[in-house]
Amino acid sequence: MKPGFITEQPATTPALAGLLAVVIIYLLFMRIPAALSTYNIGFSTVVNGDSAQIDEVHPASPADVAGLKENDLLLTIDGREIPAWLMLYHEDRSHYIAERFSWHERPVAFKLLREGQPVELLITPRPLSGGEIWIYNGARLSLLVFLIGLIISIILSRSRDASAFLIGVCFCAAILWLASLDAYWPRFMSPLIRGIPFSSLLFNAVVESFSIQLMMATLLHIAMVFPEKHPMTLRYPWLVAAAYVTSLGIPFLIMVMTSGDSLQRIIAVYEPRLLLNTGLLVLITLFMISTFHRSKNTVQRARTRWIVTAMVMVATVHITLWNLPTLLTGTPLVPSYNWLLGPIALIPLALTMSILNHELLGIRGIIRGRLHLLEAQLKRERHLVINRDDRIHALSSEISELRESLDDYRQQESGGYVPDSSSVSGLARLEQRYPELADIRRERLLGASPLWEDVFKQTVLAAHDMTPVLIVGESGTGKTDVAWTI
Repeated sequence: MKPGFITEQPATTPALAGLLAVVIIYLLFMRIPAALSTYNIGFSTVVNGDSAQIDEVHPASPADVAGLKENDLLLTIDGREIPAWLMLYHEDRSHYIAERFSWHERPVAFKLLREGQPVELLITPRPLSGGEIWIYNGARLSLLVFLIGLIISIILSRSRDASAFLIGVCFCAAILWLASLDAYWPRFMSPLIRGIPFSSLLFNAVVESFSIQLMMATLLHIAMVFPEKHPMTLRYPWLVAAAYVTSLGIPFLIMVMTSGDSLQRIIAVYEPRLLLNTGLLVLITLFMISTFHRSKNTVQRARTRWIVTAMVMVATVHITLWNLPTLLTGTPLVPSYNWLLGPIALIPLALTMSILNHELLGIRGIIRGRLHLLEAQLKRERHLVINRDDRIHALSSEISELRESLDDYRQQESGGYVPDSSSVSGLARLEQRYPELADIRRERLLGASPLWEDVFKQTVLAAHDMTPVLIVGESGTGKTDVAWTI
């Protein structure tokens, strides 16, 4: 890759289109069925030691209909005390998920304390309605459609920028991560109960774990070539490979070294992964700010200013509202990750506009569009010139042969008309070259005298020229037949 965020490379449109197709297939056959099979119980909790308190009850949910209220203190759920549930949640997540999966459309007994008084409730989870699917997934669905639209825009722009494919890969990884993300992770007793088989749940957890790491690695890669390739990466190109190995390799090693079942291994990676991504987020932001200020290209700086702004906003919001609170207290400051999707959308929008601004909307796009138009016109003109040259050559050859035939005939005429069976006359050569002439002579232009053959040869010459022809003669001498022949 040559230095510079914008560098000319062979088009990567087919590869990016193929990657987008794989992502869409995953959405259609994995995530959409998972969303449609989700059950709603409608409350979330906050954990304090060995106790859990209701901090939110969703309107019109089964919990709301049953009478559950905020600040209720849970004692038992389905006959199991809260400390036992917390032990399952932290130490045997597979068993915890299986227990919640068994609640589908059956009454679940809750014992709780409300203002010091014991209360017992029965809550029956039910499938999400169409409106609830939009309420719980609408923000992520909108961002997914937005990202897919941006990728399609990059594909249609047919950009040859070296970073266009890299940005597309980053967007595809973001789509996979957002689609497989549990918006209420890592809350105990989330308001939604997944209705997909455990194997599908495990697969989605793996996709979520590694797609976000791929996204962070590609963001770091973009930061290293943003807006002009960093001098350190020019001297040490292995730093780009180290970014991918670090982002993807460390979580994988932690999963391999952790004991327990597959889901427990994935869960064990969450906090180390969150710590790693916090560091990567800070590093990416510092890289972009530093390289932006070091860039001497005013055009590059103008085009990439919004990328720096978006990156700083996203890093600040995520670290303060999600990453650090989760690492320090185990609970983020926002009830759902959906609250952070708005700032996230700024990054792909800014990155895409850095490509499309000059490819479609900017001055470079205007010049490139005009250049493509002129190149296509030049190609057509060259094709027409080649065809015209071939036609001119063929017509010249025909005219030369016809003139030779006419000269032969005139020589025969000046010396007297003596048919020679051993040689081929000029008229015979014409009939050999144009077989249809023999048919015309037999059908319409009958005659064998030298003068009549001279008229016939002149008729053939007139037929291969664009000069207007005036045919004169007395009535009945064959003017109409000559005109028809021409």
